[in-house]
Amino acid sequence: MIQRQTLAGRYRVGSRLGSGGMAEVYLAQDLRLGRTVAVKTLRADMAFDPYFRERFRREARSAASLNHPSVVAVYDSGEEQLTGGGVLPYIVMEYVPGTTLAERLRSEIPPTLQQALELTDGVLRALEHAHGAGIVHRDVKPANVMLTADGAVKVMDFGIARAMSGQETAITQASIVIGTAEYLSPEQAIGQPADARSDLYAVGCLFHELLTGRPPFHGGSPLSVAHRQVRETLRAPSEIVPGIPPEVDALVLKALAKDPAQRHQDAPAMRAAVAAVRTSLTAEAPTTATLHIDSGRTEFDLERSEPPSAATRKARNPRRRTRPRRVLHAVAVSLVIALGGAGTSVWLTLHSPAESRQHQVPAPDLLGRTLPDARAQARTTGFRLVRSSSGLCSDLRQTGGRVCGQSPSAGSLLDQGSVITVFVAPRDRRTDTASASTTHNEILVTTQWAPSAALFALGSTPRSFALGSTPRSSTAPASERSMQSGLSGRDGAAKP
Repeated sequence: MIQRQTLAGRYRVGSRLGSGGMAEVYLAQDLRLGRTVAVKTLRADMAFDPYFRERFRREARSAASLNHPSVVAVYDSGEEQLTGGGVLPYIVMEYVPGTTLAERLRSEIPPTLQQALELTDGVLRALEHAHGAGIVHRDVKPANVMLTADGAVKVMDFGIARAMSGQETAITQASIVIGTAEYLSPEQAIGQPADARSDLYAVGCLFHELLTGRPPFHGGSPLSVAHRQVRETLRAPSEIVPGIPPEVDALVLKALAKDPAQRHQDAPAMRAAVAAVRTSLTAEAPTTATLHIDSGRTEFDLERSEPPSAATRKARNPRRRTRPRRVLHAVAVSLVIALGGAGTSVWLTLHSPAESRQHQVPAPDLLGRTLPDARAQARTTGFRLVRSSSGLCSDLRQTGGRVCGQSPSAGSLLDQGSVITVFVAPRDRRTDTASASTTHNEILVTTQWAPSAALFALGSTPRSFALGSTPRSSTAPASERSMQSGLSGRDGAAKP
């Protein structure tokens, strides 16, 4: 515990934001520059292990070399001398208000198809920069993707990243593979070196989860999931969620090819493929879809409509559009005449922002309420409530079990039926007056730090794994599970 301490005579540490298998994250104040930062520290019980200290230092070096809006910035790093001996490594990072993509995926509202494509492009932007700097992330997953309050994407946790060239570390030379099983590429799973295409495979897994609600291979032990990454044939997303367009299936299947040579060869190429699919879907989207928007969110199944038939595509040729458009215009005029004032009213409601705002109501103030009270209050005022298991707190004075933050904030004008996300203080939370006085109304973020810490053997070969597995039924930070078992294949290297 380093709360209330000052690191390097500069960073005053406040409340703990999150913790995981290897690290803890705290809110802190940079006394020299007068800004809020996040401080990530290695857990005290791991600070004595040279392997984990080196991994922590490597994260600081990797992330500090990157300067891009889509990457969580690292400002400083160091080691603090502990009372009684020993050192505590720490990293000072950009403080990012928001939530993780993993948390977003656990919410009650799935992303639309266009949103899924946009989020995937945001991750690819970060990787394009990292790969351009010669760095492979090696652990791309939803828990390592931050979504800011304004919807921007930021990739974080370069704890197992390494340079694509130059001297291999002793860890890599020993063929130790570290990652999260559900997002691990086949080549990583058999102990081969990771490159940029390995990160793109992980992005494919992430995109698959955005589309279907789950990674392509999941369930069981980390070893069994890794085995499936190597051996099992992937089902197209449309077989899980009917209605996903063929071009989206093709994008996912290419990203998740077992052979790296058959994938997109770099992040710009995959970004171009994502952009092409977005353009294609936008061109083919039916105009009536805009009439089915609930609180600003188009329902996912509407954007996953069946692709147009060959006859439909042929009819969309500009040279053959004149007559169908005249028919549609005639029908539209007839409907307006038949509906009269009602039709005019609907049109104004859909097209007049001022009129729409008149039908909006202010969000209730849920701070300080228990979760059942907050749900009842939201229901009474016509809103839906979603609890976030880890995330934003705007009021550190709230006791455990009570709402300590909400988004959108109280008083925000919203449509009836909109979703309000609330954040509940942990039961063991302690009031931190000093921290509360310095943060004012800033939003705090609890991120899922789930670095892998468990090792298990791969067959009888010296190759080994440190795989993290995120239980889908749990809302707690991803835990690490370890086991020893065999994975068949010549010399321990399973072939696709």
